[in-house]
Amino acid sequence: MNLPQPRQLATWAGWLLRPEDRDYLLLARDSQEAEALRRRLWMVGLDNVRGYVRADRAAALTTRPMLQVQPSEVQPGVAVLDVRSRAEYAGGHIPGAQQLHAGRVAWHLDALPAGEFTVHCQSGARSAAVSSWLQSLGYRAADLNGGFEAWAPGHLPRGQL
Repeated sequence: MNLPQPRQLATWAGWLLRPEDRDYLLLARDSQEAEALRRRLWMVGLDNVRGYVRADRAAALTTRPMLQVQPSEVQPGVAVLDVRSRAEYAGGHIPGAQQLHAGRVAWHLDALPAGEFTVHCQSGARSAAVSSWLQSLGYRAADLNGGFEAWAPGHLPRGQL
């Protein structure tokens, strides 16, 4: 999973991860960073961190490539999940996109689009975390590369950004 760290790690972990789902390994530069990250997770109730992998050895891990979609690939009729706030969505959105705040996705899996869908936020950070987490659960949720900021200039009339 791709969760921002270290400042936002606890927020994202609290939103998306549950201790009963699985055990976790951290990706860290050294044992001190791993311990600091473990403490942040512990503060939001995730006490099942089983260890860490040094970042310089991460290439040896078996990982799945992140599913990504380019802004030009988002076409009418493609299912889109907008994980921005309601206010951001109201300020402009991809036509037909379903809005569900990133912090609520884990609690509303039944509301997700069926089949393949694209996830986006404003610039790409929130959607990268959400789509990565959804992919780890087996969903075909691609991240919109660059988010709404990358999509809007080619699709919205001038002055609506």
